[in-house]
Amino acid sequence: MSRDFRFPRWTILLMLAIMLGMFVAIEKAREIQIQYSASSDLPVMPAVFVTVFVLMFVIGAAAYLVMFALKRSGVHRLPNVDAWPGRR
Repeated sequence: MSRDFRFPRWTILLMLAIMLGMFVAIEKAREIQIQYSASSDLPVMPAVFVTVFVLMFVIGAAAYLVMFALKRSGVHRLPNVDAWPGRR
C-alpha cells in the first residue's frame, strides 16, 4: 500500500467534533419534535421554503451582477487563455 498521502492528525479531531455536533443537532431536533408535535405548523413550511428560495435567488443574482460588473466571471478571460504554452 502506498503511503503518498496522509490526512493531518488534527483532521481526526475535526471529524470527531463534527460528528459530536451532528449528534447534538439530532438530539435537539428530537426534543423540538416532541415539544411541538401536538401543534402542526405544516401550512407555515411552504412559506419558509419560498422565502429561503427567494433569498438565495436574490443573493445569487447580486453576486452575478457584481462579478459581471467587475468582469471577473472567467468567461471574459477565456479568449486570453494560452492553450499551448510552448508556442510563442
